[in-house]
Amino acid sequence: MTIAFFRFVLFVARPLKNGRILKAKIKMQHKIEPPTDAPPHIVQRCQMVEQVLNGANAVEVAGLFGITPPTVYKYKKAYLSGGLDALLATRKKTRNNKTRPTLQVLSLAMHSDNFNANEKKRIEALISVWGGALKLKEAASQLGMTPQGLQSFRQNIHKRI
Repeated sequence: MTIAFFRFVLFVARPLKNGRILKAKIKMQHKIEPPTDAPPHIVQRCQMVEQVLNGANAVEVAGLFGITPPTVYKYKKAYLSGGLDALLATRKKTRNNKTRPTLQVLSLAMHSDNFNANEKKRIEALISVWGGALKLKEAASQLGMTPQGLQSFRQNIHKRI
């Protein structure tokens, strides 16, 4: 008798007298036990992956837990590649890795000689955006710029100080 795992279905192959092979599918029931001291979000991850591995639709599981289907697939992939340890270690990735100037950097730039008068107006607008007085879109429209242009300027301030 040969036993092989293939996509969570156990195939049991048994040779018959006439030389043919009889295959029978046996569904595997996955049970993922999170650590007893695990925080609630880790327990939910384990429940999500367990449901998907036991045959539930990832889109439905995502709807039950209030997340997106790609997140369910990410946790499933992490579990399949590294087991429970990989599932526990999965962290959120930040979308925006670009550096944003702090208020100190903006004030240094304001008093720096490396910027002309027009650029100092942009820095003033960015300070008001940083403080919450204006939105980036409003500040850009006051300067006659696009929000993308002001963002691009903001990302390059630290290079010129």
